[in-house]
Amino acid sequence: MLVATALAVVMPMLTYLGDQLVFTPPDAATQAALVSRFVMLGILYTAGAAWLLQRRVEYPAFWVGLGCSTPLLMLALGYYLFTAFSADWAWGGAALILGLGYMALSKMALDRPNAPLGTDLIRVLLISSAHLGLSLAAVIWLVDATLTLAFAIQLITLSLLQQRFQLQLLPWVIRLVLAVVVCRLTFNPWLLTYDSGTHWSLWTYGGSTLCAFAGAWILRQDQKMTAWLQGAAAHLLVLTLAAEVRWWLYDGDIFRHEYSFLEASLNTLIWGTAGYVYLWRAKLSHYLIRFYQVIATLHLLAAAANYLLWVVLAYNPLWHATEISATPLWNLLLLSYGLPSLLLLALWRLLPGKLGSRAAMLAGLNWLLFISLEIRHLWQGELSLLNPTPDGELYTYSAVWLLMASGALLGGSWLQQRSLYRGGMVLLLLVVAKLFLVDMSDLTGLWRVASFMGLGLGLLALAWLHQRLMPTPAQAMN
Repeated sequence: MLVATALAVVMPMLTYLGDQLVFTPPDAATQAALVSRFVMLGILYTAGAAWLLQRRVEYPAFWVGLGCSTPLLMLALGYYLFTAFSADWAWGGAALILGLGYMALSKMALDRPNAPLGTDLIRVLLISSAHLGLSLAAVIWLVDATLTLAFAIQLITLSLLQQRFQLQLLPWVIRLVLAVVVCRLTFNPWLLTYDSGTHWSLWTYGGSTLCAFAGAWILRQDQKMTAWLQGAAAHLLVLTLAAEVRWWLYDGDIFRHEYSFLEASLNTLIWGTAGYVYLWRAKLSHYLIRFYQVIATLHLLAAAANYLLWVVLAYNPLWHATEISATPLWNLLLLSYGLPSLLLLALWRLLPGKLGSRAAMLAGLNWLLFISLEIRHLWQGELSLLNPTPDGELYTYSAVWLLMASGALLGGSWLQQRSLYRGGMVLLLLVVAKLFLVDMSDLTGLWRVASFMGLGLGLLALAWLHQRLMPTPAQAMN
């Protein structure tokens, strides 16, 4: 009957104009009549449910839920459908009164567990109805950004109730509210628009993150709920950092249709760090190991795709007009290419087996790219491939790459890391080939002889150090 009544009110207001469904509200007199009928329905269902509960009817939780949800449903329908009554203070005040009334009933049920309203399901229904009433008041009174924070604050109140009364079904309500907050903030760019004149992202994203962390701390004795809240808080923290990056880059216009080299670099670090944190949480978790692993994989794949497509290919300063500071070494290259190498090294220590070895190999390749870009920037002040490469720059590449290859060879021998040793050997062969084919191609006479002798002596010294660092058979057995 309740569903049929709601459909009977809504359906006549919907008409098709061509291929579009258009909402056409009735006149003011009809709306006033419908408001009075909605009030009567709310009173009827609430009073009927209360009378049935006094009669000790079967399935009391069903009647409690029906009696509590009917006024909220009628209020929500009236607010969104009746345009002749647009006083937000009245609609919000009615929702607030309902929420406070349900809160008083829930307090009575919690204080008197042996009363008819003392079952776990009924108490959870009353608590949920109270929060729904307060949420509806927030929907009516608050702007979209503050509304999300109002939902997030309920994580704290619900967690406090759960910590105090240990209800069996209340954690599901907490999960539902948590899902609403996370989905709303995750899909904000495609759902809502906000006024860019205020710093709404700080209190909306940051405040929601703090609420999730506070809920996790309140329920720290409940390991399963703590894992849920901490996982959501970590996700919200990533969203907060991403939103703040865009706010500072684009003068408060977070949803501007622009994606810069600096933002792509920062997102790589944010998403990669989030993946690292989720992997670390997976090692500590007892209930959500698979969940954390999947989320970590998604974040790391997003970071890798963003880095490869935008930082390495699309916005690479070698062929794109990307602004890089003229300051040597301490410039945007350090953020865009240097820090991802350190992140890959951190993943090498965390990932198991072959995945860790591949992360170490990618760290080495990325470090080679970073060092090469810094050398070109150091010599020329810019990174364009259109400029000719002087001999000094060519020799610097060779010298630095030779040092890197030597370090990889010696480090692989000392640490017994075969993959590191092989990587150093490949780089050494490339350096030797470059020296013969490029660097020494224009040298003649004594300069050519001296260069060959210097290269040979350097390789002999490297071989001697390699022999000294290689463990003896007895050491290898130990």
